[in-house]
Amino acid sequence: MKLGIGGVLTFKNGGLDRFIDQIDLSHLVLETDAPYLAPVPYRGKRNTSAYLPLVAEKLALLTGKSLEDIAAQKITVLPKIQGLYLGSKTQGSDLTLKYCFLNVLYIA
Repeated sequence: MKLGIGGVLTFKNGGLDRFIDQIDLSHLVLETDAPYLAPVPYRGKRNTSAYLPLVAEKLALLTGKSLEDIAAQKITVLPKIQGLYLGSKTQGSDLTLKYCFLNVLYIA
C-alpha cells in the first residue's frame, strides 16, 4: 500500500507535517491531486504537475532528506504504479520528474 502525498503537505495547517517523517519513503508517492489542492504558494489556484517539485522539496525538508534522496526513492517506487514513471533527475536544487498518463507526457 502507498500513501499519496500532494499539495496538502505544504499547507500550514495540513497536519501531515506532524507525522510524515515517521513514514518510510518507500511507502510514499508524490501526486498532484490536479486540478485541486495546489501547494503553497499556489494554493487556491488550479493545480498542475508542474508544482510537484514543491511537494518534493517540502517532503525533503520535513524528513531531513536531500532532494536527491527523495528523487532516488521515487525512481524505485513509481515504476511499480501502473508503469507510468519514466525517470527523474536533479540539477542543483531542481527536481525534474517525467511520467506518462493516458498517452500524455508530463514533465514536472
